[in-house]
Amino acid sequence: MKIFKQILGVSILLSIFPVFGMIVSVNGKVRDRLQVKADLDQSQVEGLVMNSEKLKPWIGENKPKKIIFVPNKLINIVV
Repeated sequence: MKIFKQILGVSILLSIFPVFGMIVSVNGKVRDRLQVKADLDQSQVEGLVMNSEKLKPWIGENKPKKIIFVPNKLINIVV
C-alpha cells in the first residue's frame, strides 16, 4: 500500500472506495447514515450534519457540547 501511495500520491483505499457510508449519531444513538466523499475533513462533515433536515428534530437549535469525529467512519453529536 505504501508503494501505491508513493507512486500515485493517493492511498489504494481512496482510489477503490472514493465514497464511504458515514454513521451519524446524536447523543450516542444512530440517527442517519450519509454517503460522503472519503477526503472530507471534520468541518465539512459537521456542516453537512448540522444542516441536515433529517437530524433537526434531535439537534434543533442547540449548540453541540461535543463532537466526536472518526474519519471515514462516524460522527457523534452530543447536545
